[in-house]
Amino acid sequence: MKIDTQLQILNRVNGANHIVFDYADKVKEEFESPVACLMGIAFGGEVEGIAKLWKDCGKVYGFDTFEDLHPKHLSEIKDSFASTCMDWWYANEEYDVKHLAYDYQRGVLDDKGLDNATLIKGEVHKNSCKDIKEIHLAFMDMDMVESTRAGYSAIKDKMAKGGYLFLHDTQNIPGLTKWRDEVIKKDKSWKEIGEWGRELLVGFQKQ
Repeated sequence: MKIDTQLQILNRVNGANHIVFDYADKVKEEFESPVACLMGIAFGGEVEGIAKLWKDCGKVYGFDTFEDLHPKHLSEIKDSFASTCMDWWYANEEYDVKHLAYDYQRGVLDDKGLDNATLIKGEVHKNSCKDIKEIHLAFMDMDMVESTRAGYSAIKDKMAKGGYLFLHDTQNIPGLTKWRDEVIKKDKSWKEIGEWGRELLVGFQKQ
């Protein structure tokens, strides 16, 4: 599914956003008052897209540091690809780093009347979703194992039966591949629903 957004989407280069939007549309039909949690939203385009799709029915929470400084201190290996992968994007003139800011993204969402989107600033931790009762769609794109581990600890007990979890970059970042295989794929409460190589995306459904 293609959804036009003012906020930029980094994953447009690989198409992962279209798959997540497809499932957001599916969630809209399968759940009443759906809730999405997107972690590592960068320039915020996926939050805007799902908020538009769910304008009259659901809520979207977007988590990020909202700064042009990747939290490299969370990387297990200094100067690894996981810790430096955002440097190219921040240096690319096509993407204005000022558009990473919370106030900018909040302003765009407000101008479009998307009050069903909530932005949460700061590093994700185990209690990041404590005020959210249930989650029906989760998308984690935080590049580093420690960040992903923290994000998963925040959402795992909130996921509704039948809800969907999408992980980005677990095919190309070895630490994330290992974490995914040891934590998610071995957990019988998750069923793998697809792996998209070009999009660097893998999806699971809560059983």
